Amino acid sequence: MSLRKRRVTVGVLAAADLVALLYSGDAVFLWVLFFIGILLLAGLAQAAYTLRAFTLKLELPEGRVLSGDSVSIALNIKVDTIFPPAHLAVAFETADPRVDATAVYVSPIPAKNTSAEVRFDCPFRGEYEIGVKAVEATDLFGLVRLRRSGDKLSGTSSRIAVYPRTYPLHGRMLDLRMNEGAEDGARADAEEISSIADLRSWREGDSLKRVHWKLSARLGELIVKEFDGSFDAKNMVFVDATLPDAPTQEISTKKGKRRAEEESAQHIAELEGEERMTSLAASFCELFCARGRRVRLVGYGETRTEADSADGGFSALHLLLARLKFGGDLDASKALELECATHGAPDSLVFVTSNLSGSLVRALSALGTRGARVTVAACGDEPVGARDELTRHGVRLSMCDELIGADEQSEGGDER
Repeated sequence: MSLRKRRVTVGVLAAADLVALLYSGDAVFLWVLFFIGILLLAGLAQAAYTLRAFTLKLELPEGRVLSGDSVSIALNIKVDTIFPPAHLAVAFETADPRVDATAVYVSPIPAKNTSAEVRFDCPFRGEYEIGVKAVEATDLFGLVRLRRSGDKLSGTSSRIAVYPRTYPLHGRMLDLRMNEGAEDGARADAEEISSIADLRSWREGDSLKRVHWKLSARLGELIVKEFDGSFDAKNMVFVDATLPDAPTQEISTKKGKRRAEEESAQHIAELEGEERMTSLAASFCELFCARGRRVRLVGYGETRTEADSADGGFSALHLLLARLKFGGDLDASKALELECATHGAPDSLVFVTSNLSGSLVRALSALGTRGARVTVAACGDEPVGARDELTRHGVRLSMCDELIGADEQSEGGDER
């Protein structure tokens, strides 16, 4: 029987007993009312004490969580009471913005640890607060339910980083300008191989192609080759996370459920766009690192953020993309000019954007004219004339669907 039905039943019995008491004046009916009152007070006291006497610990999963993964969190619950509650309902904030909260119901045994598991999806990259949103306790009789906010519970929240998923890309995209021959890419490879500068221990994200196998066998640990920064230092992946002229859907002026649904749909569409851009940027960063090239990742969004593969390998770049905040109103062409003026023009640039404006096309074309190897990875619709203009200046333009769709087919849809 549900809590509502139990309350209705007890209320009907109390009302019928009160009518009988007033009609007959028999003391028996008074004792029945007294017993119902004691029952409700006892339930209220037990539920209130349960919310004060329970402890909860979270155990987050180990390892890197990628967008699209499902995650399980282990719960350890202990209630230091004499009588067990009917059940505890624990509502969680998760990494799924499509779901307001995920609830788990447990019936703990007094003074003993009770284990439970919460499972939820992580559809989008980002950093999320995972923790208890609220706890509800129901008394032993199932008549009283009390709620306690998760803000008042210490040690029941933690942060989890969800990393963007990567896709396999063709390695020649890093070597060739548009209209260049294969000999240019081969020469770049030869320069790369001949520029070994140092040796160090293997780090997560390093390519096995960089492992010095003979030295690794002798030392009993993986040793990788570091390449000369004079050749690799000016490889850059630039993520345009600014939103100067972000298009917005027309939201209904009506209040209530319909408006909330429209706002939620627009928010999800924005997250999907951010996911595509960060996945592309992560894929290019992974390709640079797999080929043993040092690369600098720069993101312009709410603030400017930067990471270098020399300081942590691909893992450092991947973490920056997980934490990158989209926003700001700085024009992408101005951001690129500012970056080049501050740190110098890159020899190889991958520019990821969702707003390929005319001013940005001109800025990228200027870099191509000066001899830089420029690849533009664009999400959204392709502007009219942009491809021809960029190609004339040796800049490669690839749309998001071309990069991800074609490579999924060529690699059998392998995602990492």
